[in-house]
Amino acid sequence: MARIIGLDLGTYSVKALVVDVAFRGSTVKRFAEVKIQPGDRAEALRAALEHLAQDKGLQADQVAVAVDGMDTALQVLSLPFNNEKQIEQTLPFEVEGHMLFDLDDIAYDYQVLAGATPGKTEIMVGAVKHTKVEDQVAFLQSLGIEPRVVTLPSLVYSTVLAAGLGAPTSGQDA
Repeated sequence: MARIIGLDLGTYSVKALVVDVAFRGSTVKRFAEVKIQPGDRAEALRAALEHLAQDKGLQADQVAVAVDGMDTALQVLSLPFNNEKQIEQTLPFEVEGHMLFDLDDIAYDYQVLAGATPGKTEIMVGAVKHTKVEDQVAFLQSLGIEPRVVTLPSLVYSTVLAAGLGAPTSGQDA
């Protein structure tokens, strides 16, 4: 079993969600949130992360982090097929046609949306500039945090909701 902590460095707060992931499913173990104080954003994030680091219930084997949602672009695309291989092959061309940035300058990921019909797939695509990801990873590494996964908040939340995972009360163990 792996214990993963997800960090969302939001606009107003830093949220941490600890999930135990096993072969048969996932279980939310703990959720905590620390409000970000006004002022210098980097210092406020550093203080919030240091506060969360003191909570022993938030220790995990792996770290996943969501980039700031303000730095992302989202697009819902409809593809005329359900085949995963076709989606993977077609997606770069679809993304390039819908995003405002050059494909070489962005990282993107997608989530298949629930309710696919035969012969049609709705996907939510999220994109962020490489420089934003690199800056956030460097910031976290300066605090001794080594993220294994960097993703978009909207994709994380849609996955959590689709899986039916509910968070325990703030600052509480499940």
